Amino acid sequence: MGTSSADAAPTSASRDDSTSSLVSIICAYRDASHFIPGLILNVQSQVYTDWELLLVDDCSRDDGPKFAKEASLIDQRLRPITAGPRPAGLPDGPWWPRNQGLLHAYGSWIAFLDADDLWHPLKLQLQMTWHCKEKIDLSMSGFGRFRDADQRIIAWRCPPARVTYKQLLAGNLVPMLTVVVRRRLLRDGFRPVNHEDYLLWLDLFRDHPEIRIFVLPQLLAFYRLHQSNLSRRQLVALIWVYNVYKAHQLSTPKSLMGVLLWLHYHARLALARLIRPTRIRLDEAILCQKPRNCPFPAWWQFKGI
Repeated sequence: MGTSSADAAPTSASRDDSTSSLVSIICAYRDASHFIPGLILNVQSQVYTDWELLLVDDCSRDDGPKFAKEASLIDQRLRPITAGPRPAGLPDGPWWPRNQGLLHAYGSWIAFLDADDLWHPLKLQLQMTWHCKEKIDLSMSGFGRFRDADQRIIAWRCPPARVTYKQLLAGNLVPMLTVVVRRRLLRDGFRPVNHEDYLLWLDLFRDHPEIRIFVLPQLLAFYRLHQSNLSRRQLVALIWVYNVYKAHQLSTPKSLMGVLLWLHYHARLALARLIRPTRIRLDEAILCQKPRNCPFPAWWQFKGI
């Protein structure tokens, strides 16, 4: 079900009714058969039930697509989609299947969840309450990072209570697995770069300075650490970040300054993990009746590039 143009903006297939409460959860995956059953159970455990889960297969060679299709026969909120091959000459990466998910989404609200990550059962309920009550455009929350080997949460953090475009230039403050965003803001979709989510938020906050955001200071999402995580390639990530700034049309000096600020940001996060180590079992955090508080960072003082 892929499209013929790599840059096609997700438009006509999607419903754009601001009164709709349907959340389209986009899960782009490849060779994730080990995680798909748990992912489905995790989403089905959401207290908020007005959602659809788009399972977008990105050229898998295992049984992940089979599991997705079988599960969709039982729960019609699950929608298996085949992203199809990318047009020739464009880079690999989740930007492509995520755009295919946007093309097929019916919800007025979009959330993203990778196959190996998890949500607290109250995540969507808490965020959608704020969206409906305060007319928020984008919400996010605190999140934890846990080791796949022993299910230990080794660190957690929360975005600042207020996020601006200038702050984003110094580091990606929008954790994608925590986001719920108004569908019409994503009409242009993801561009074909690595760190496509960071470029999306930079473009979004620059082009929509009036965007209304809200951050829930609670631990509502959980990022799995294992050997195949793309984000673990730190040296390669530096090149990716530089390319993001260039694609965002920053000058070479500003792009280089952005890389330095990005390094500074991640160094401070690493230092915070050393100073205040966390050793909580994931099952305890997931199953607790009330999500743990995740205080706003008091140290965020970057002014941007």
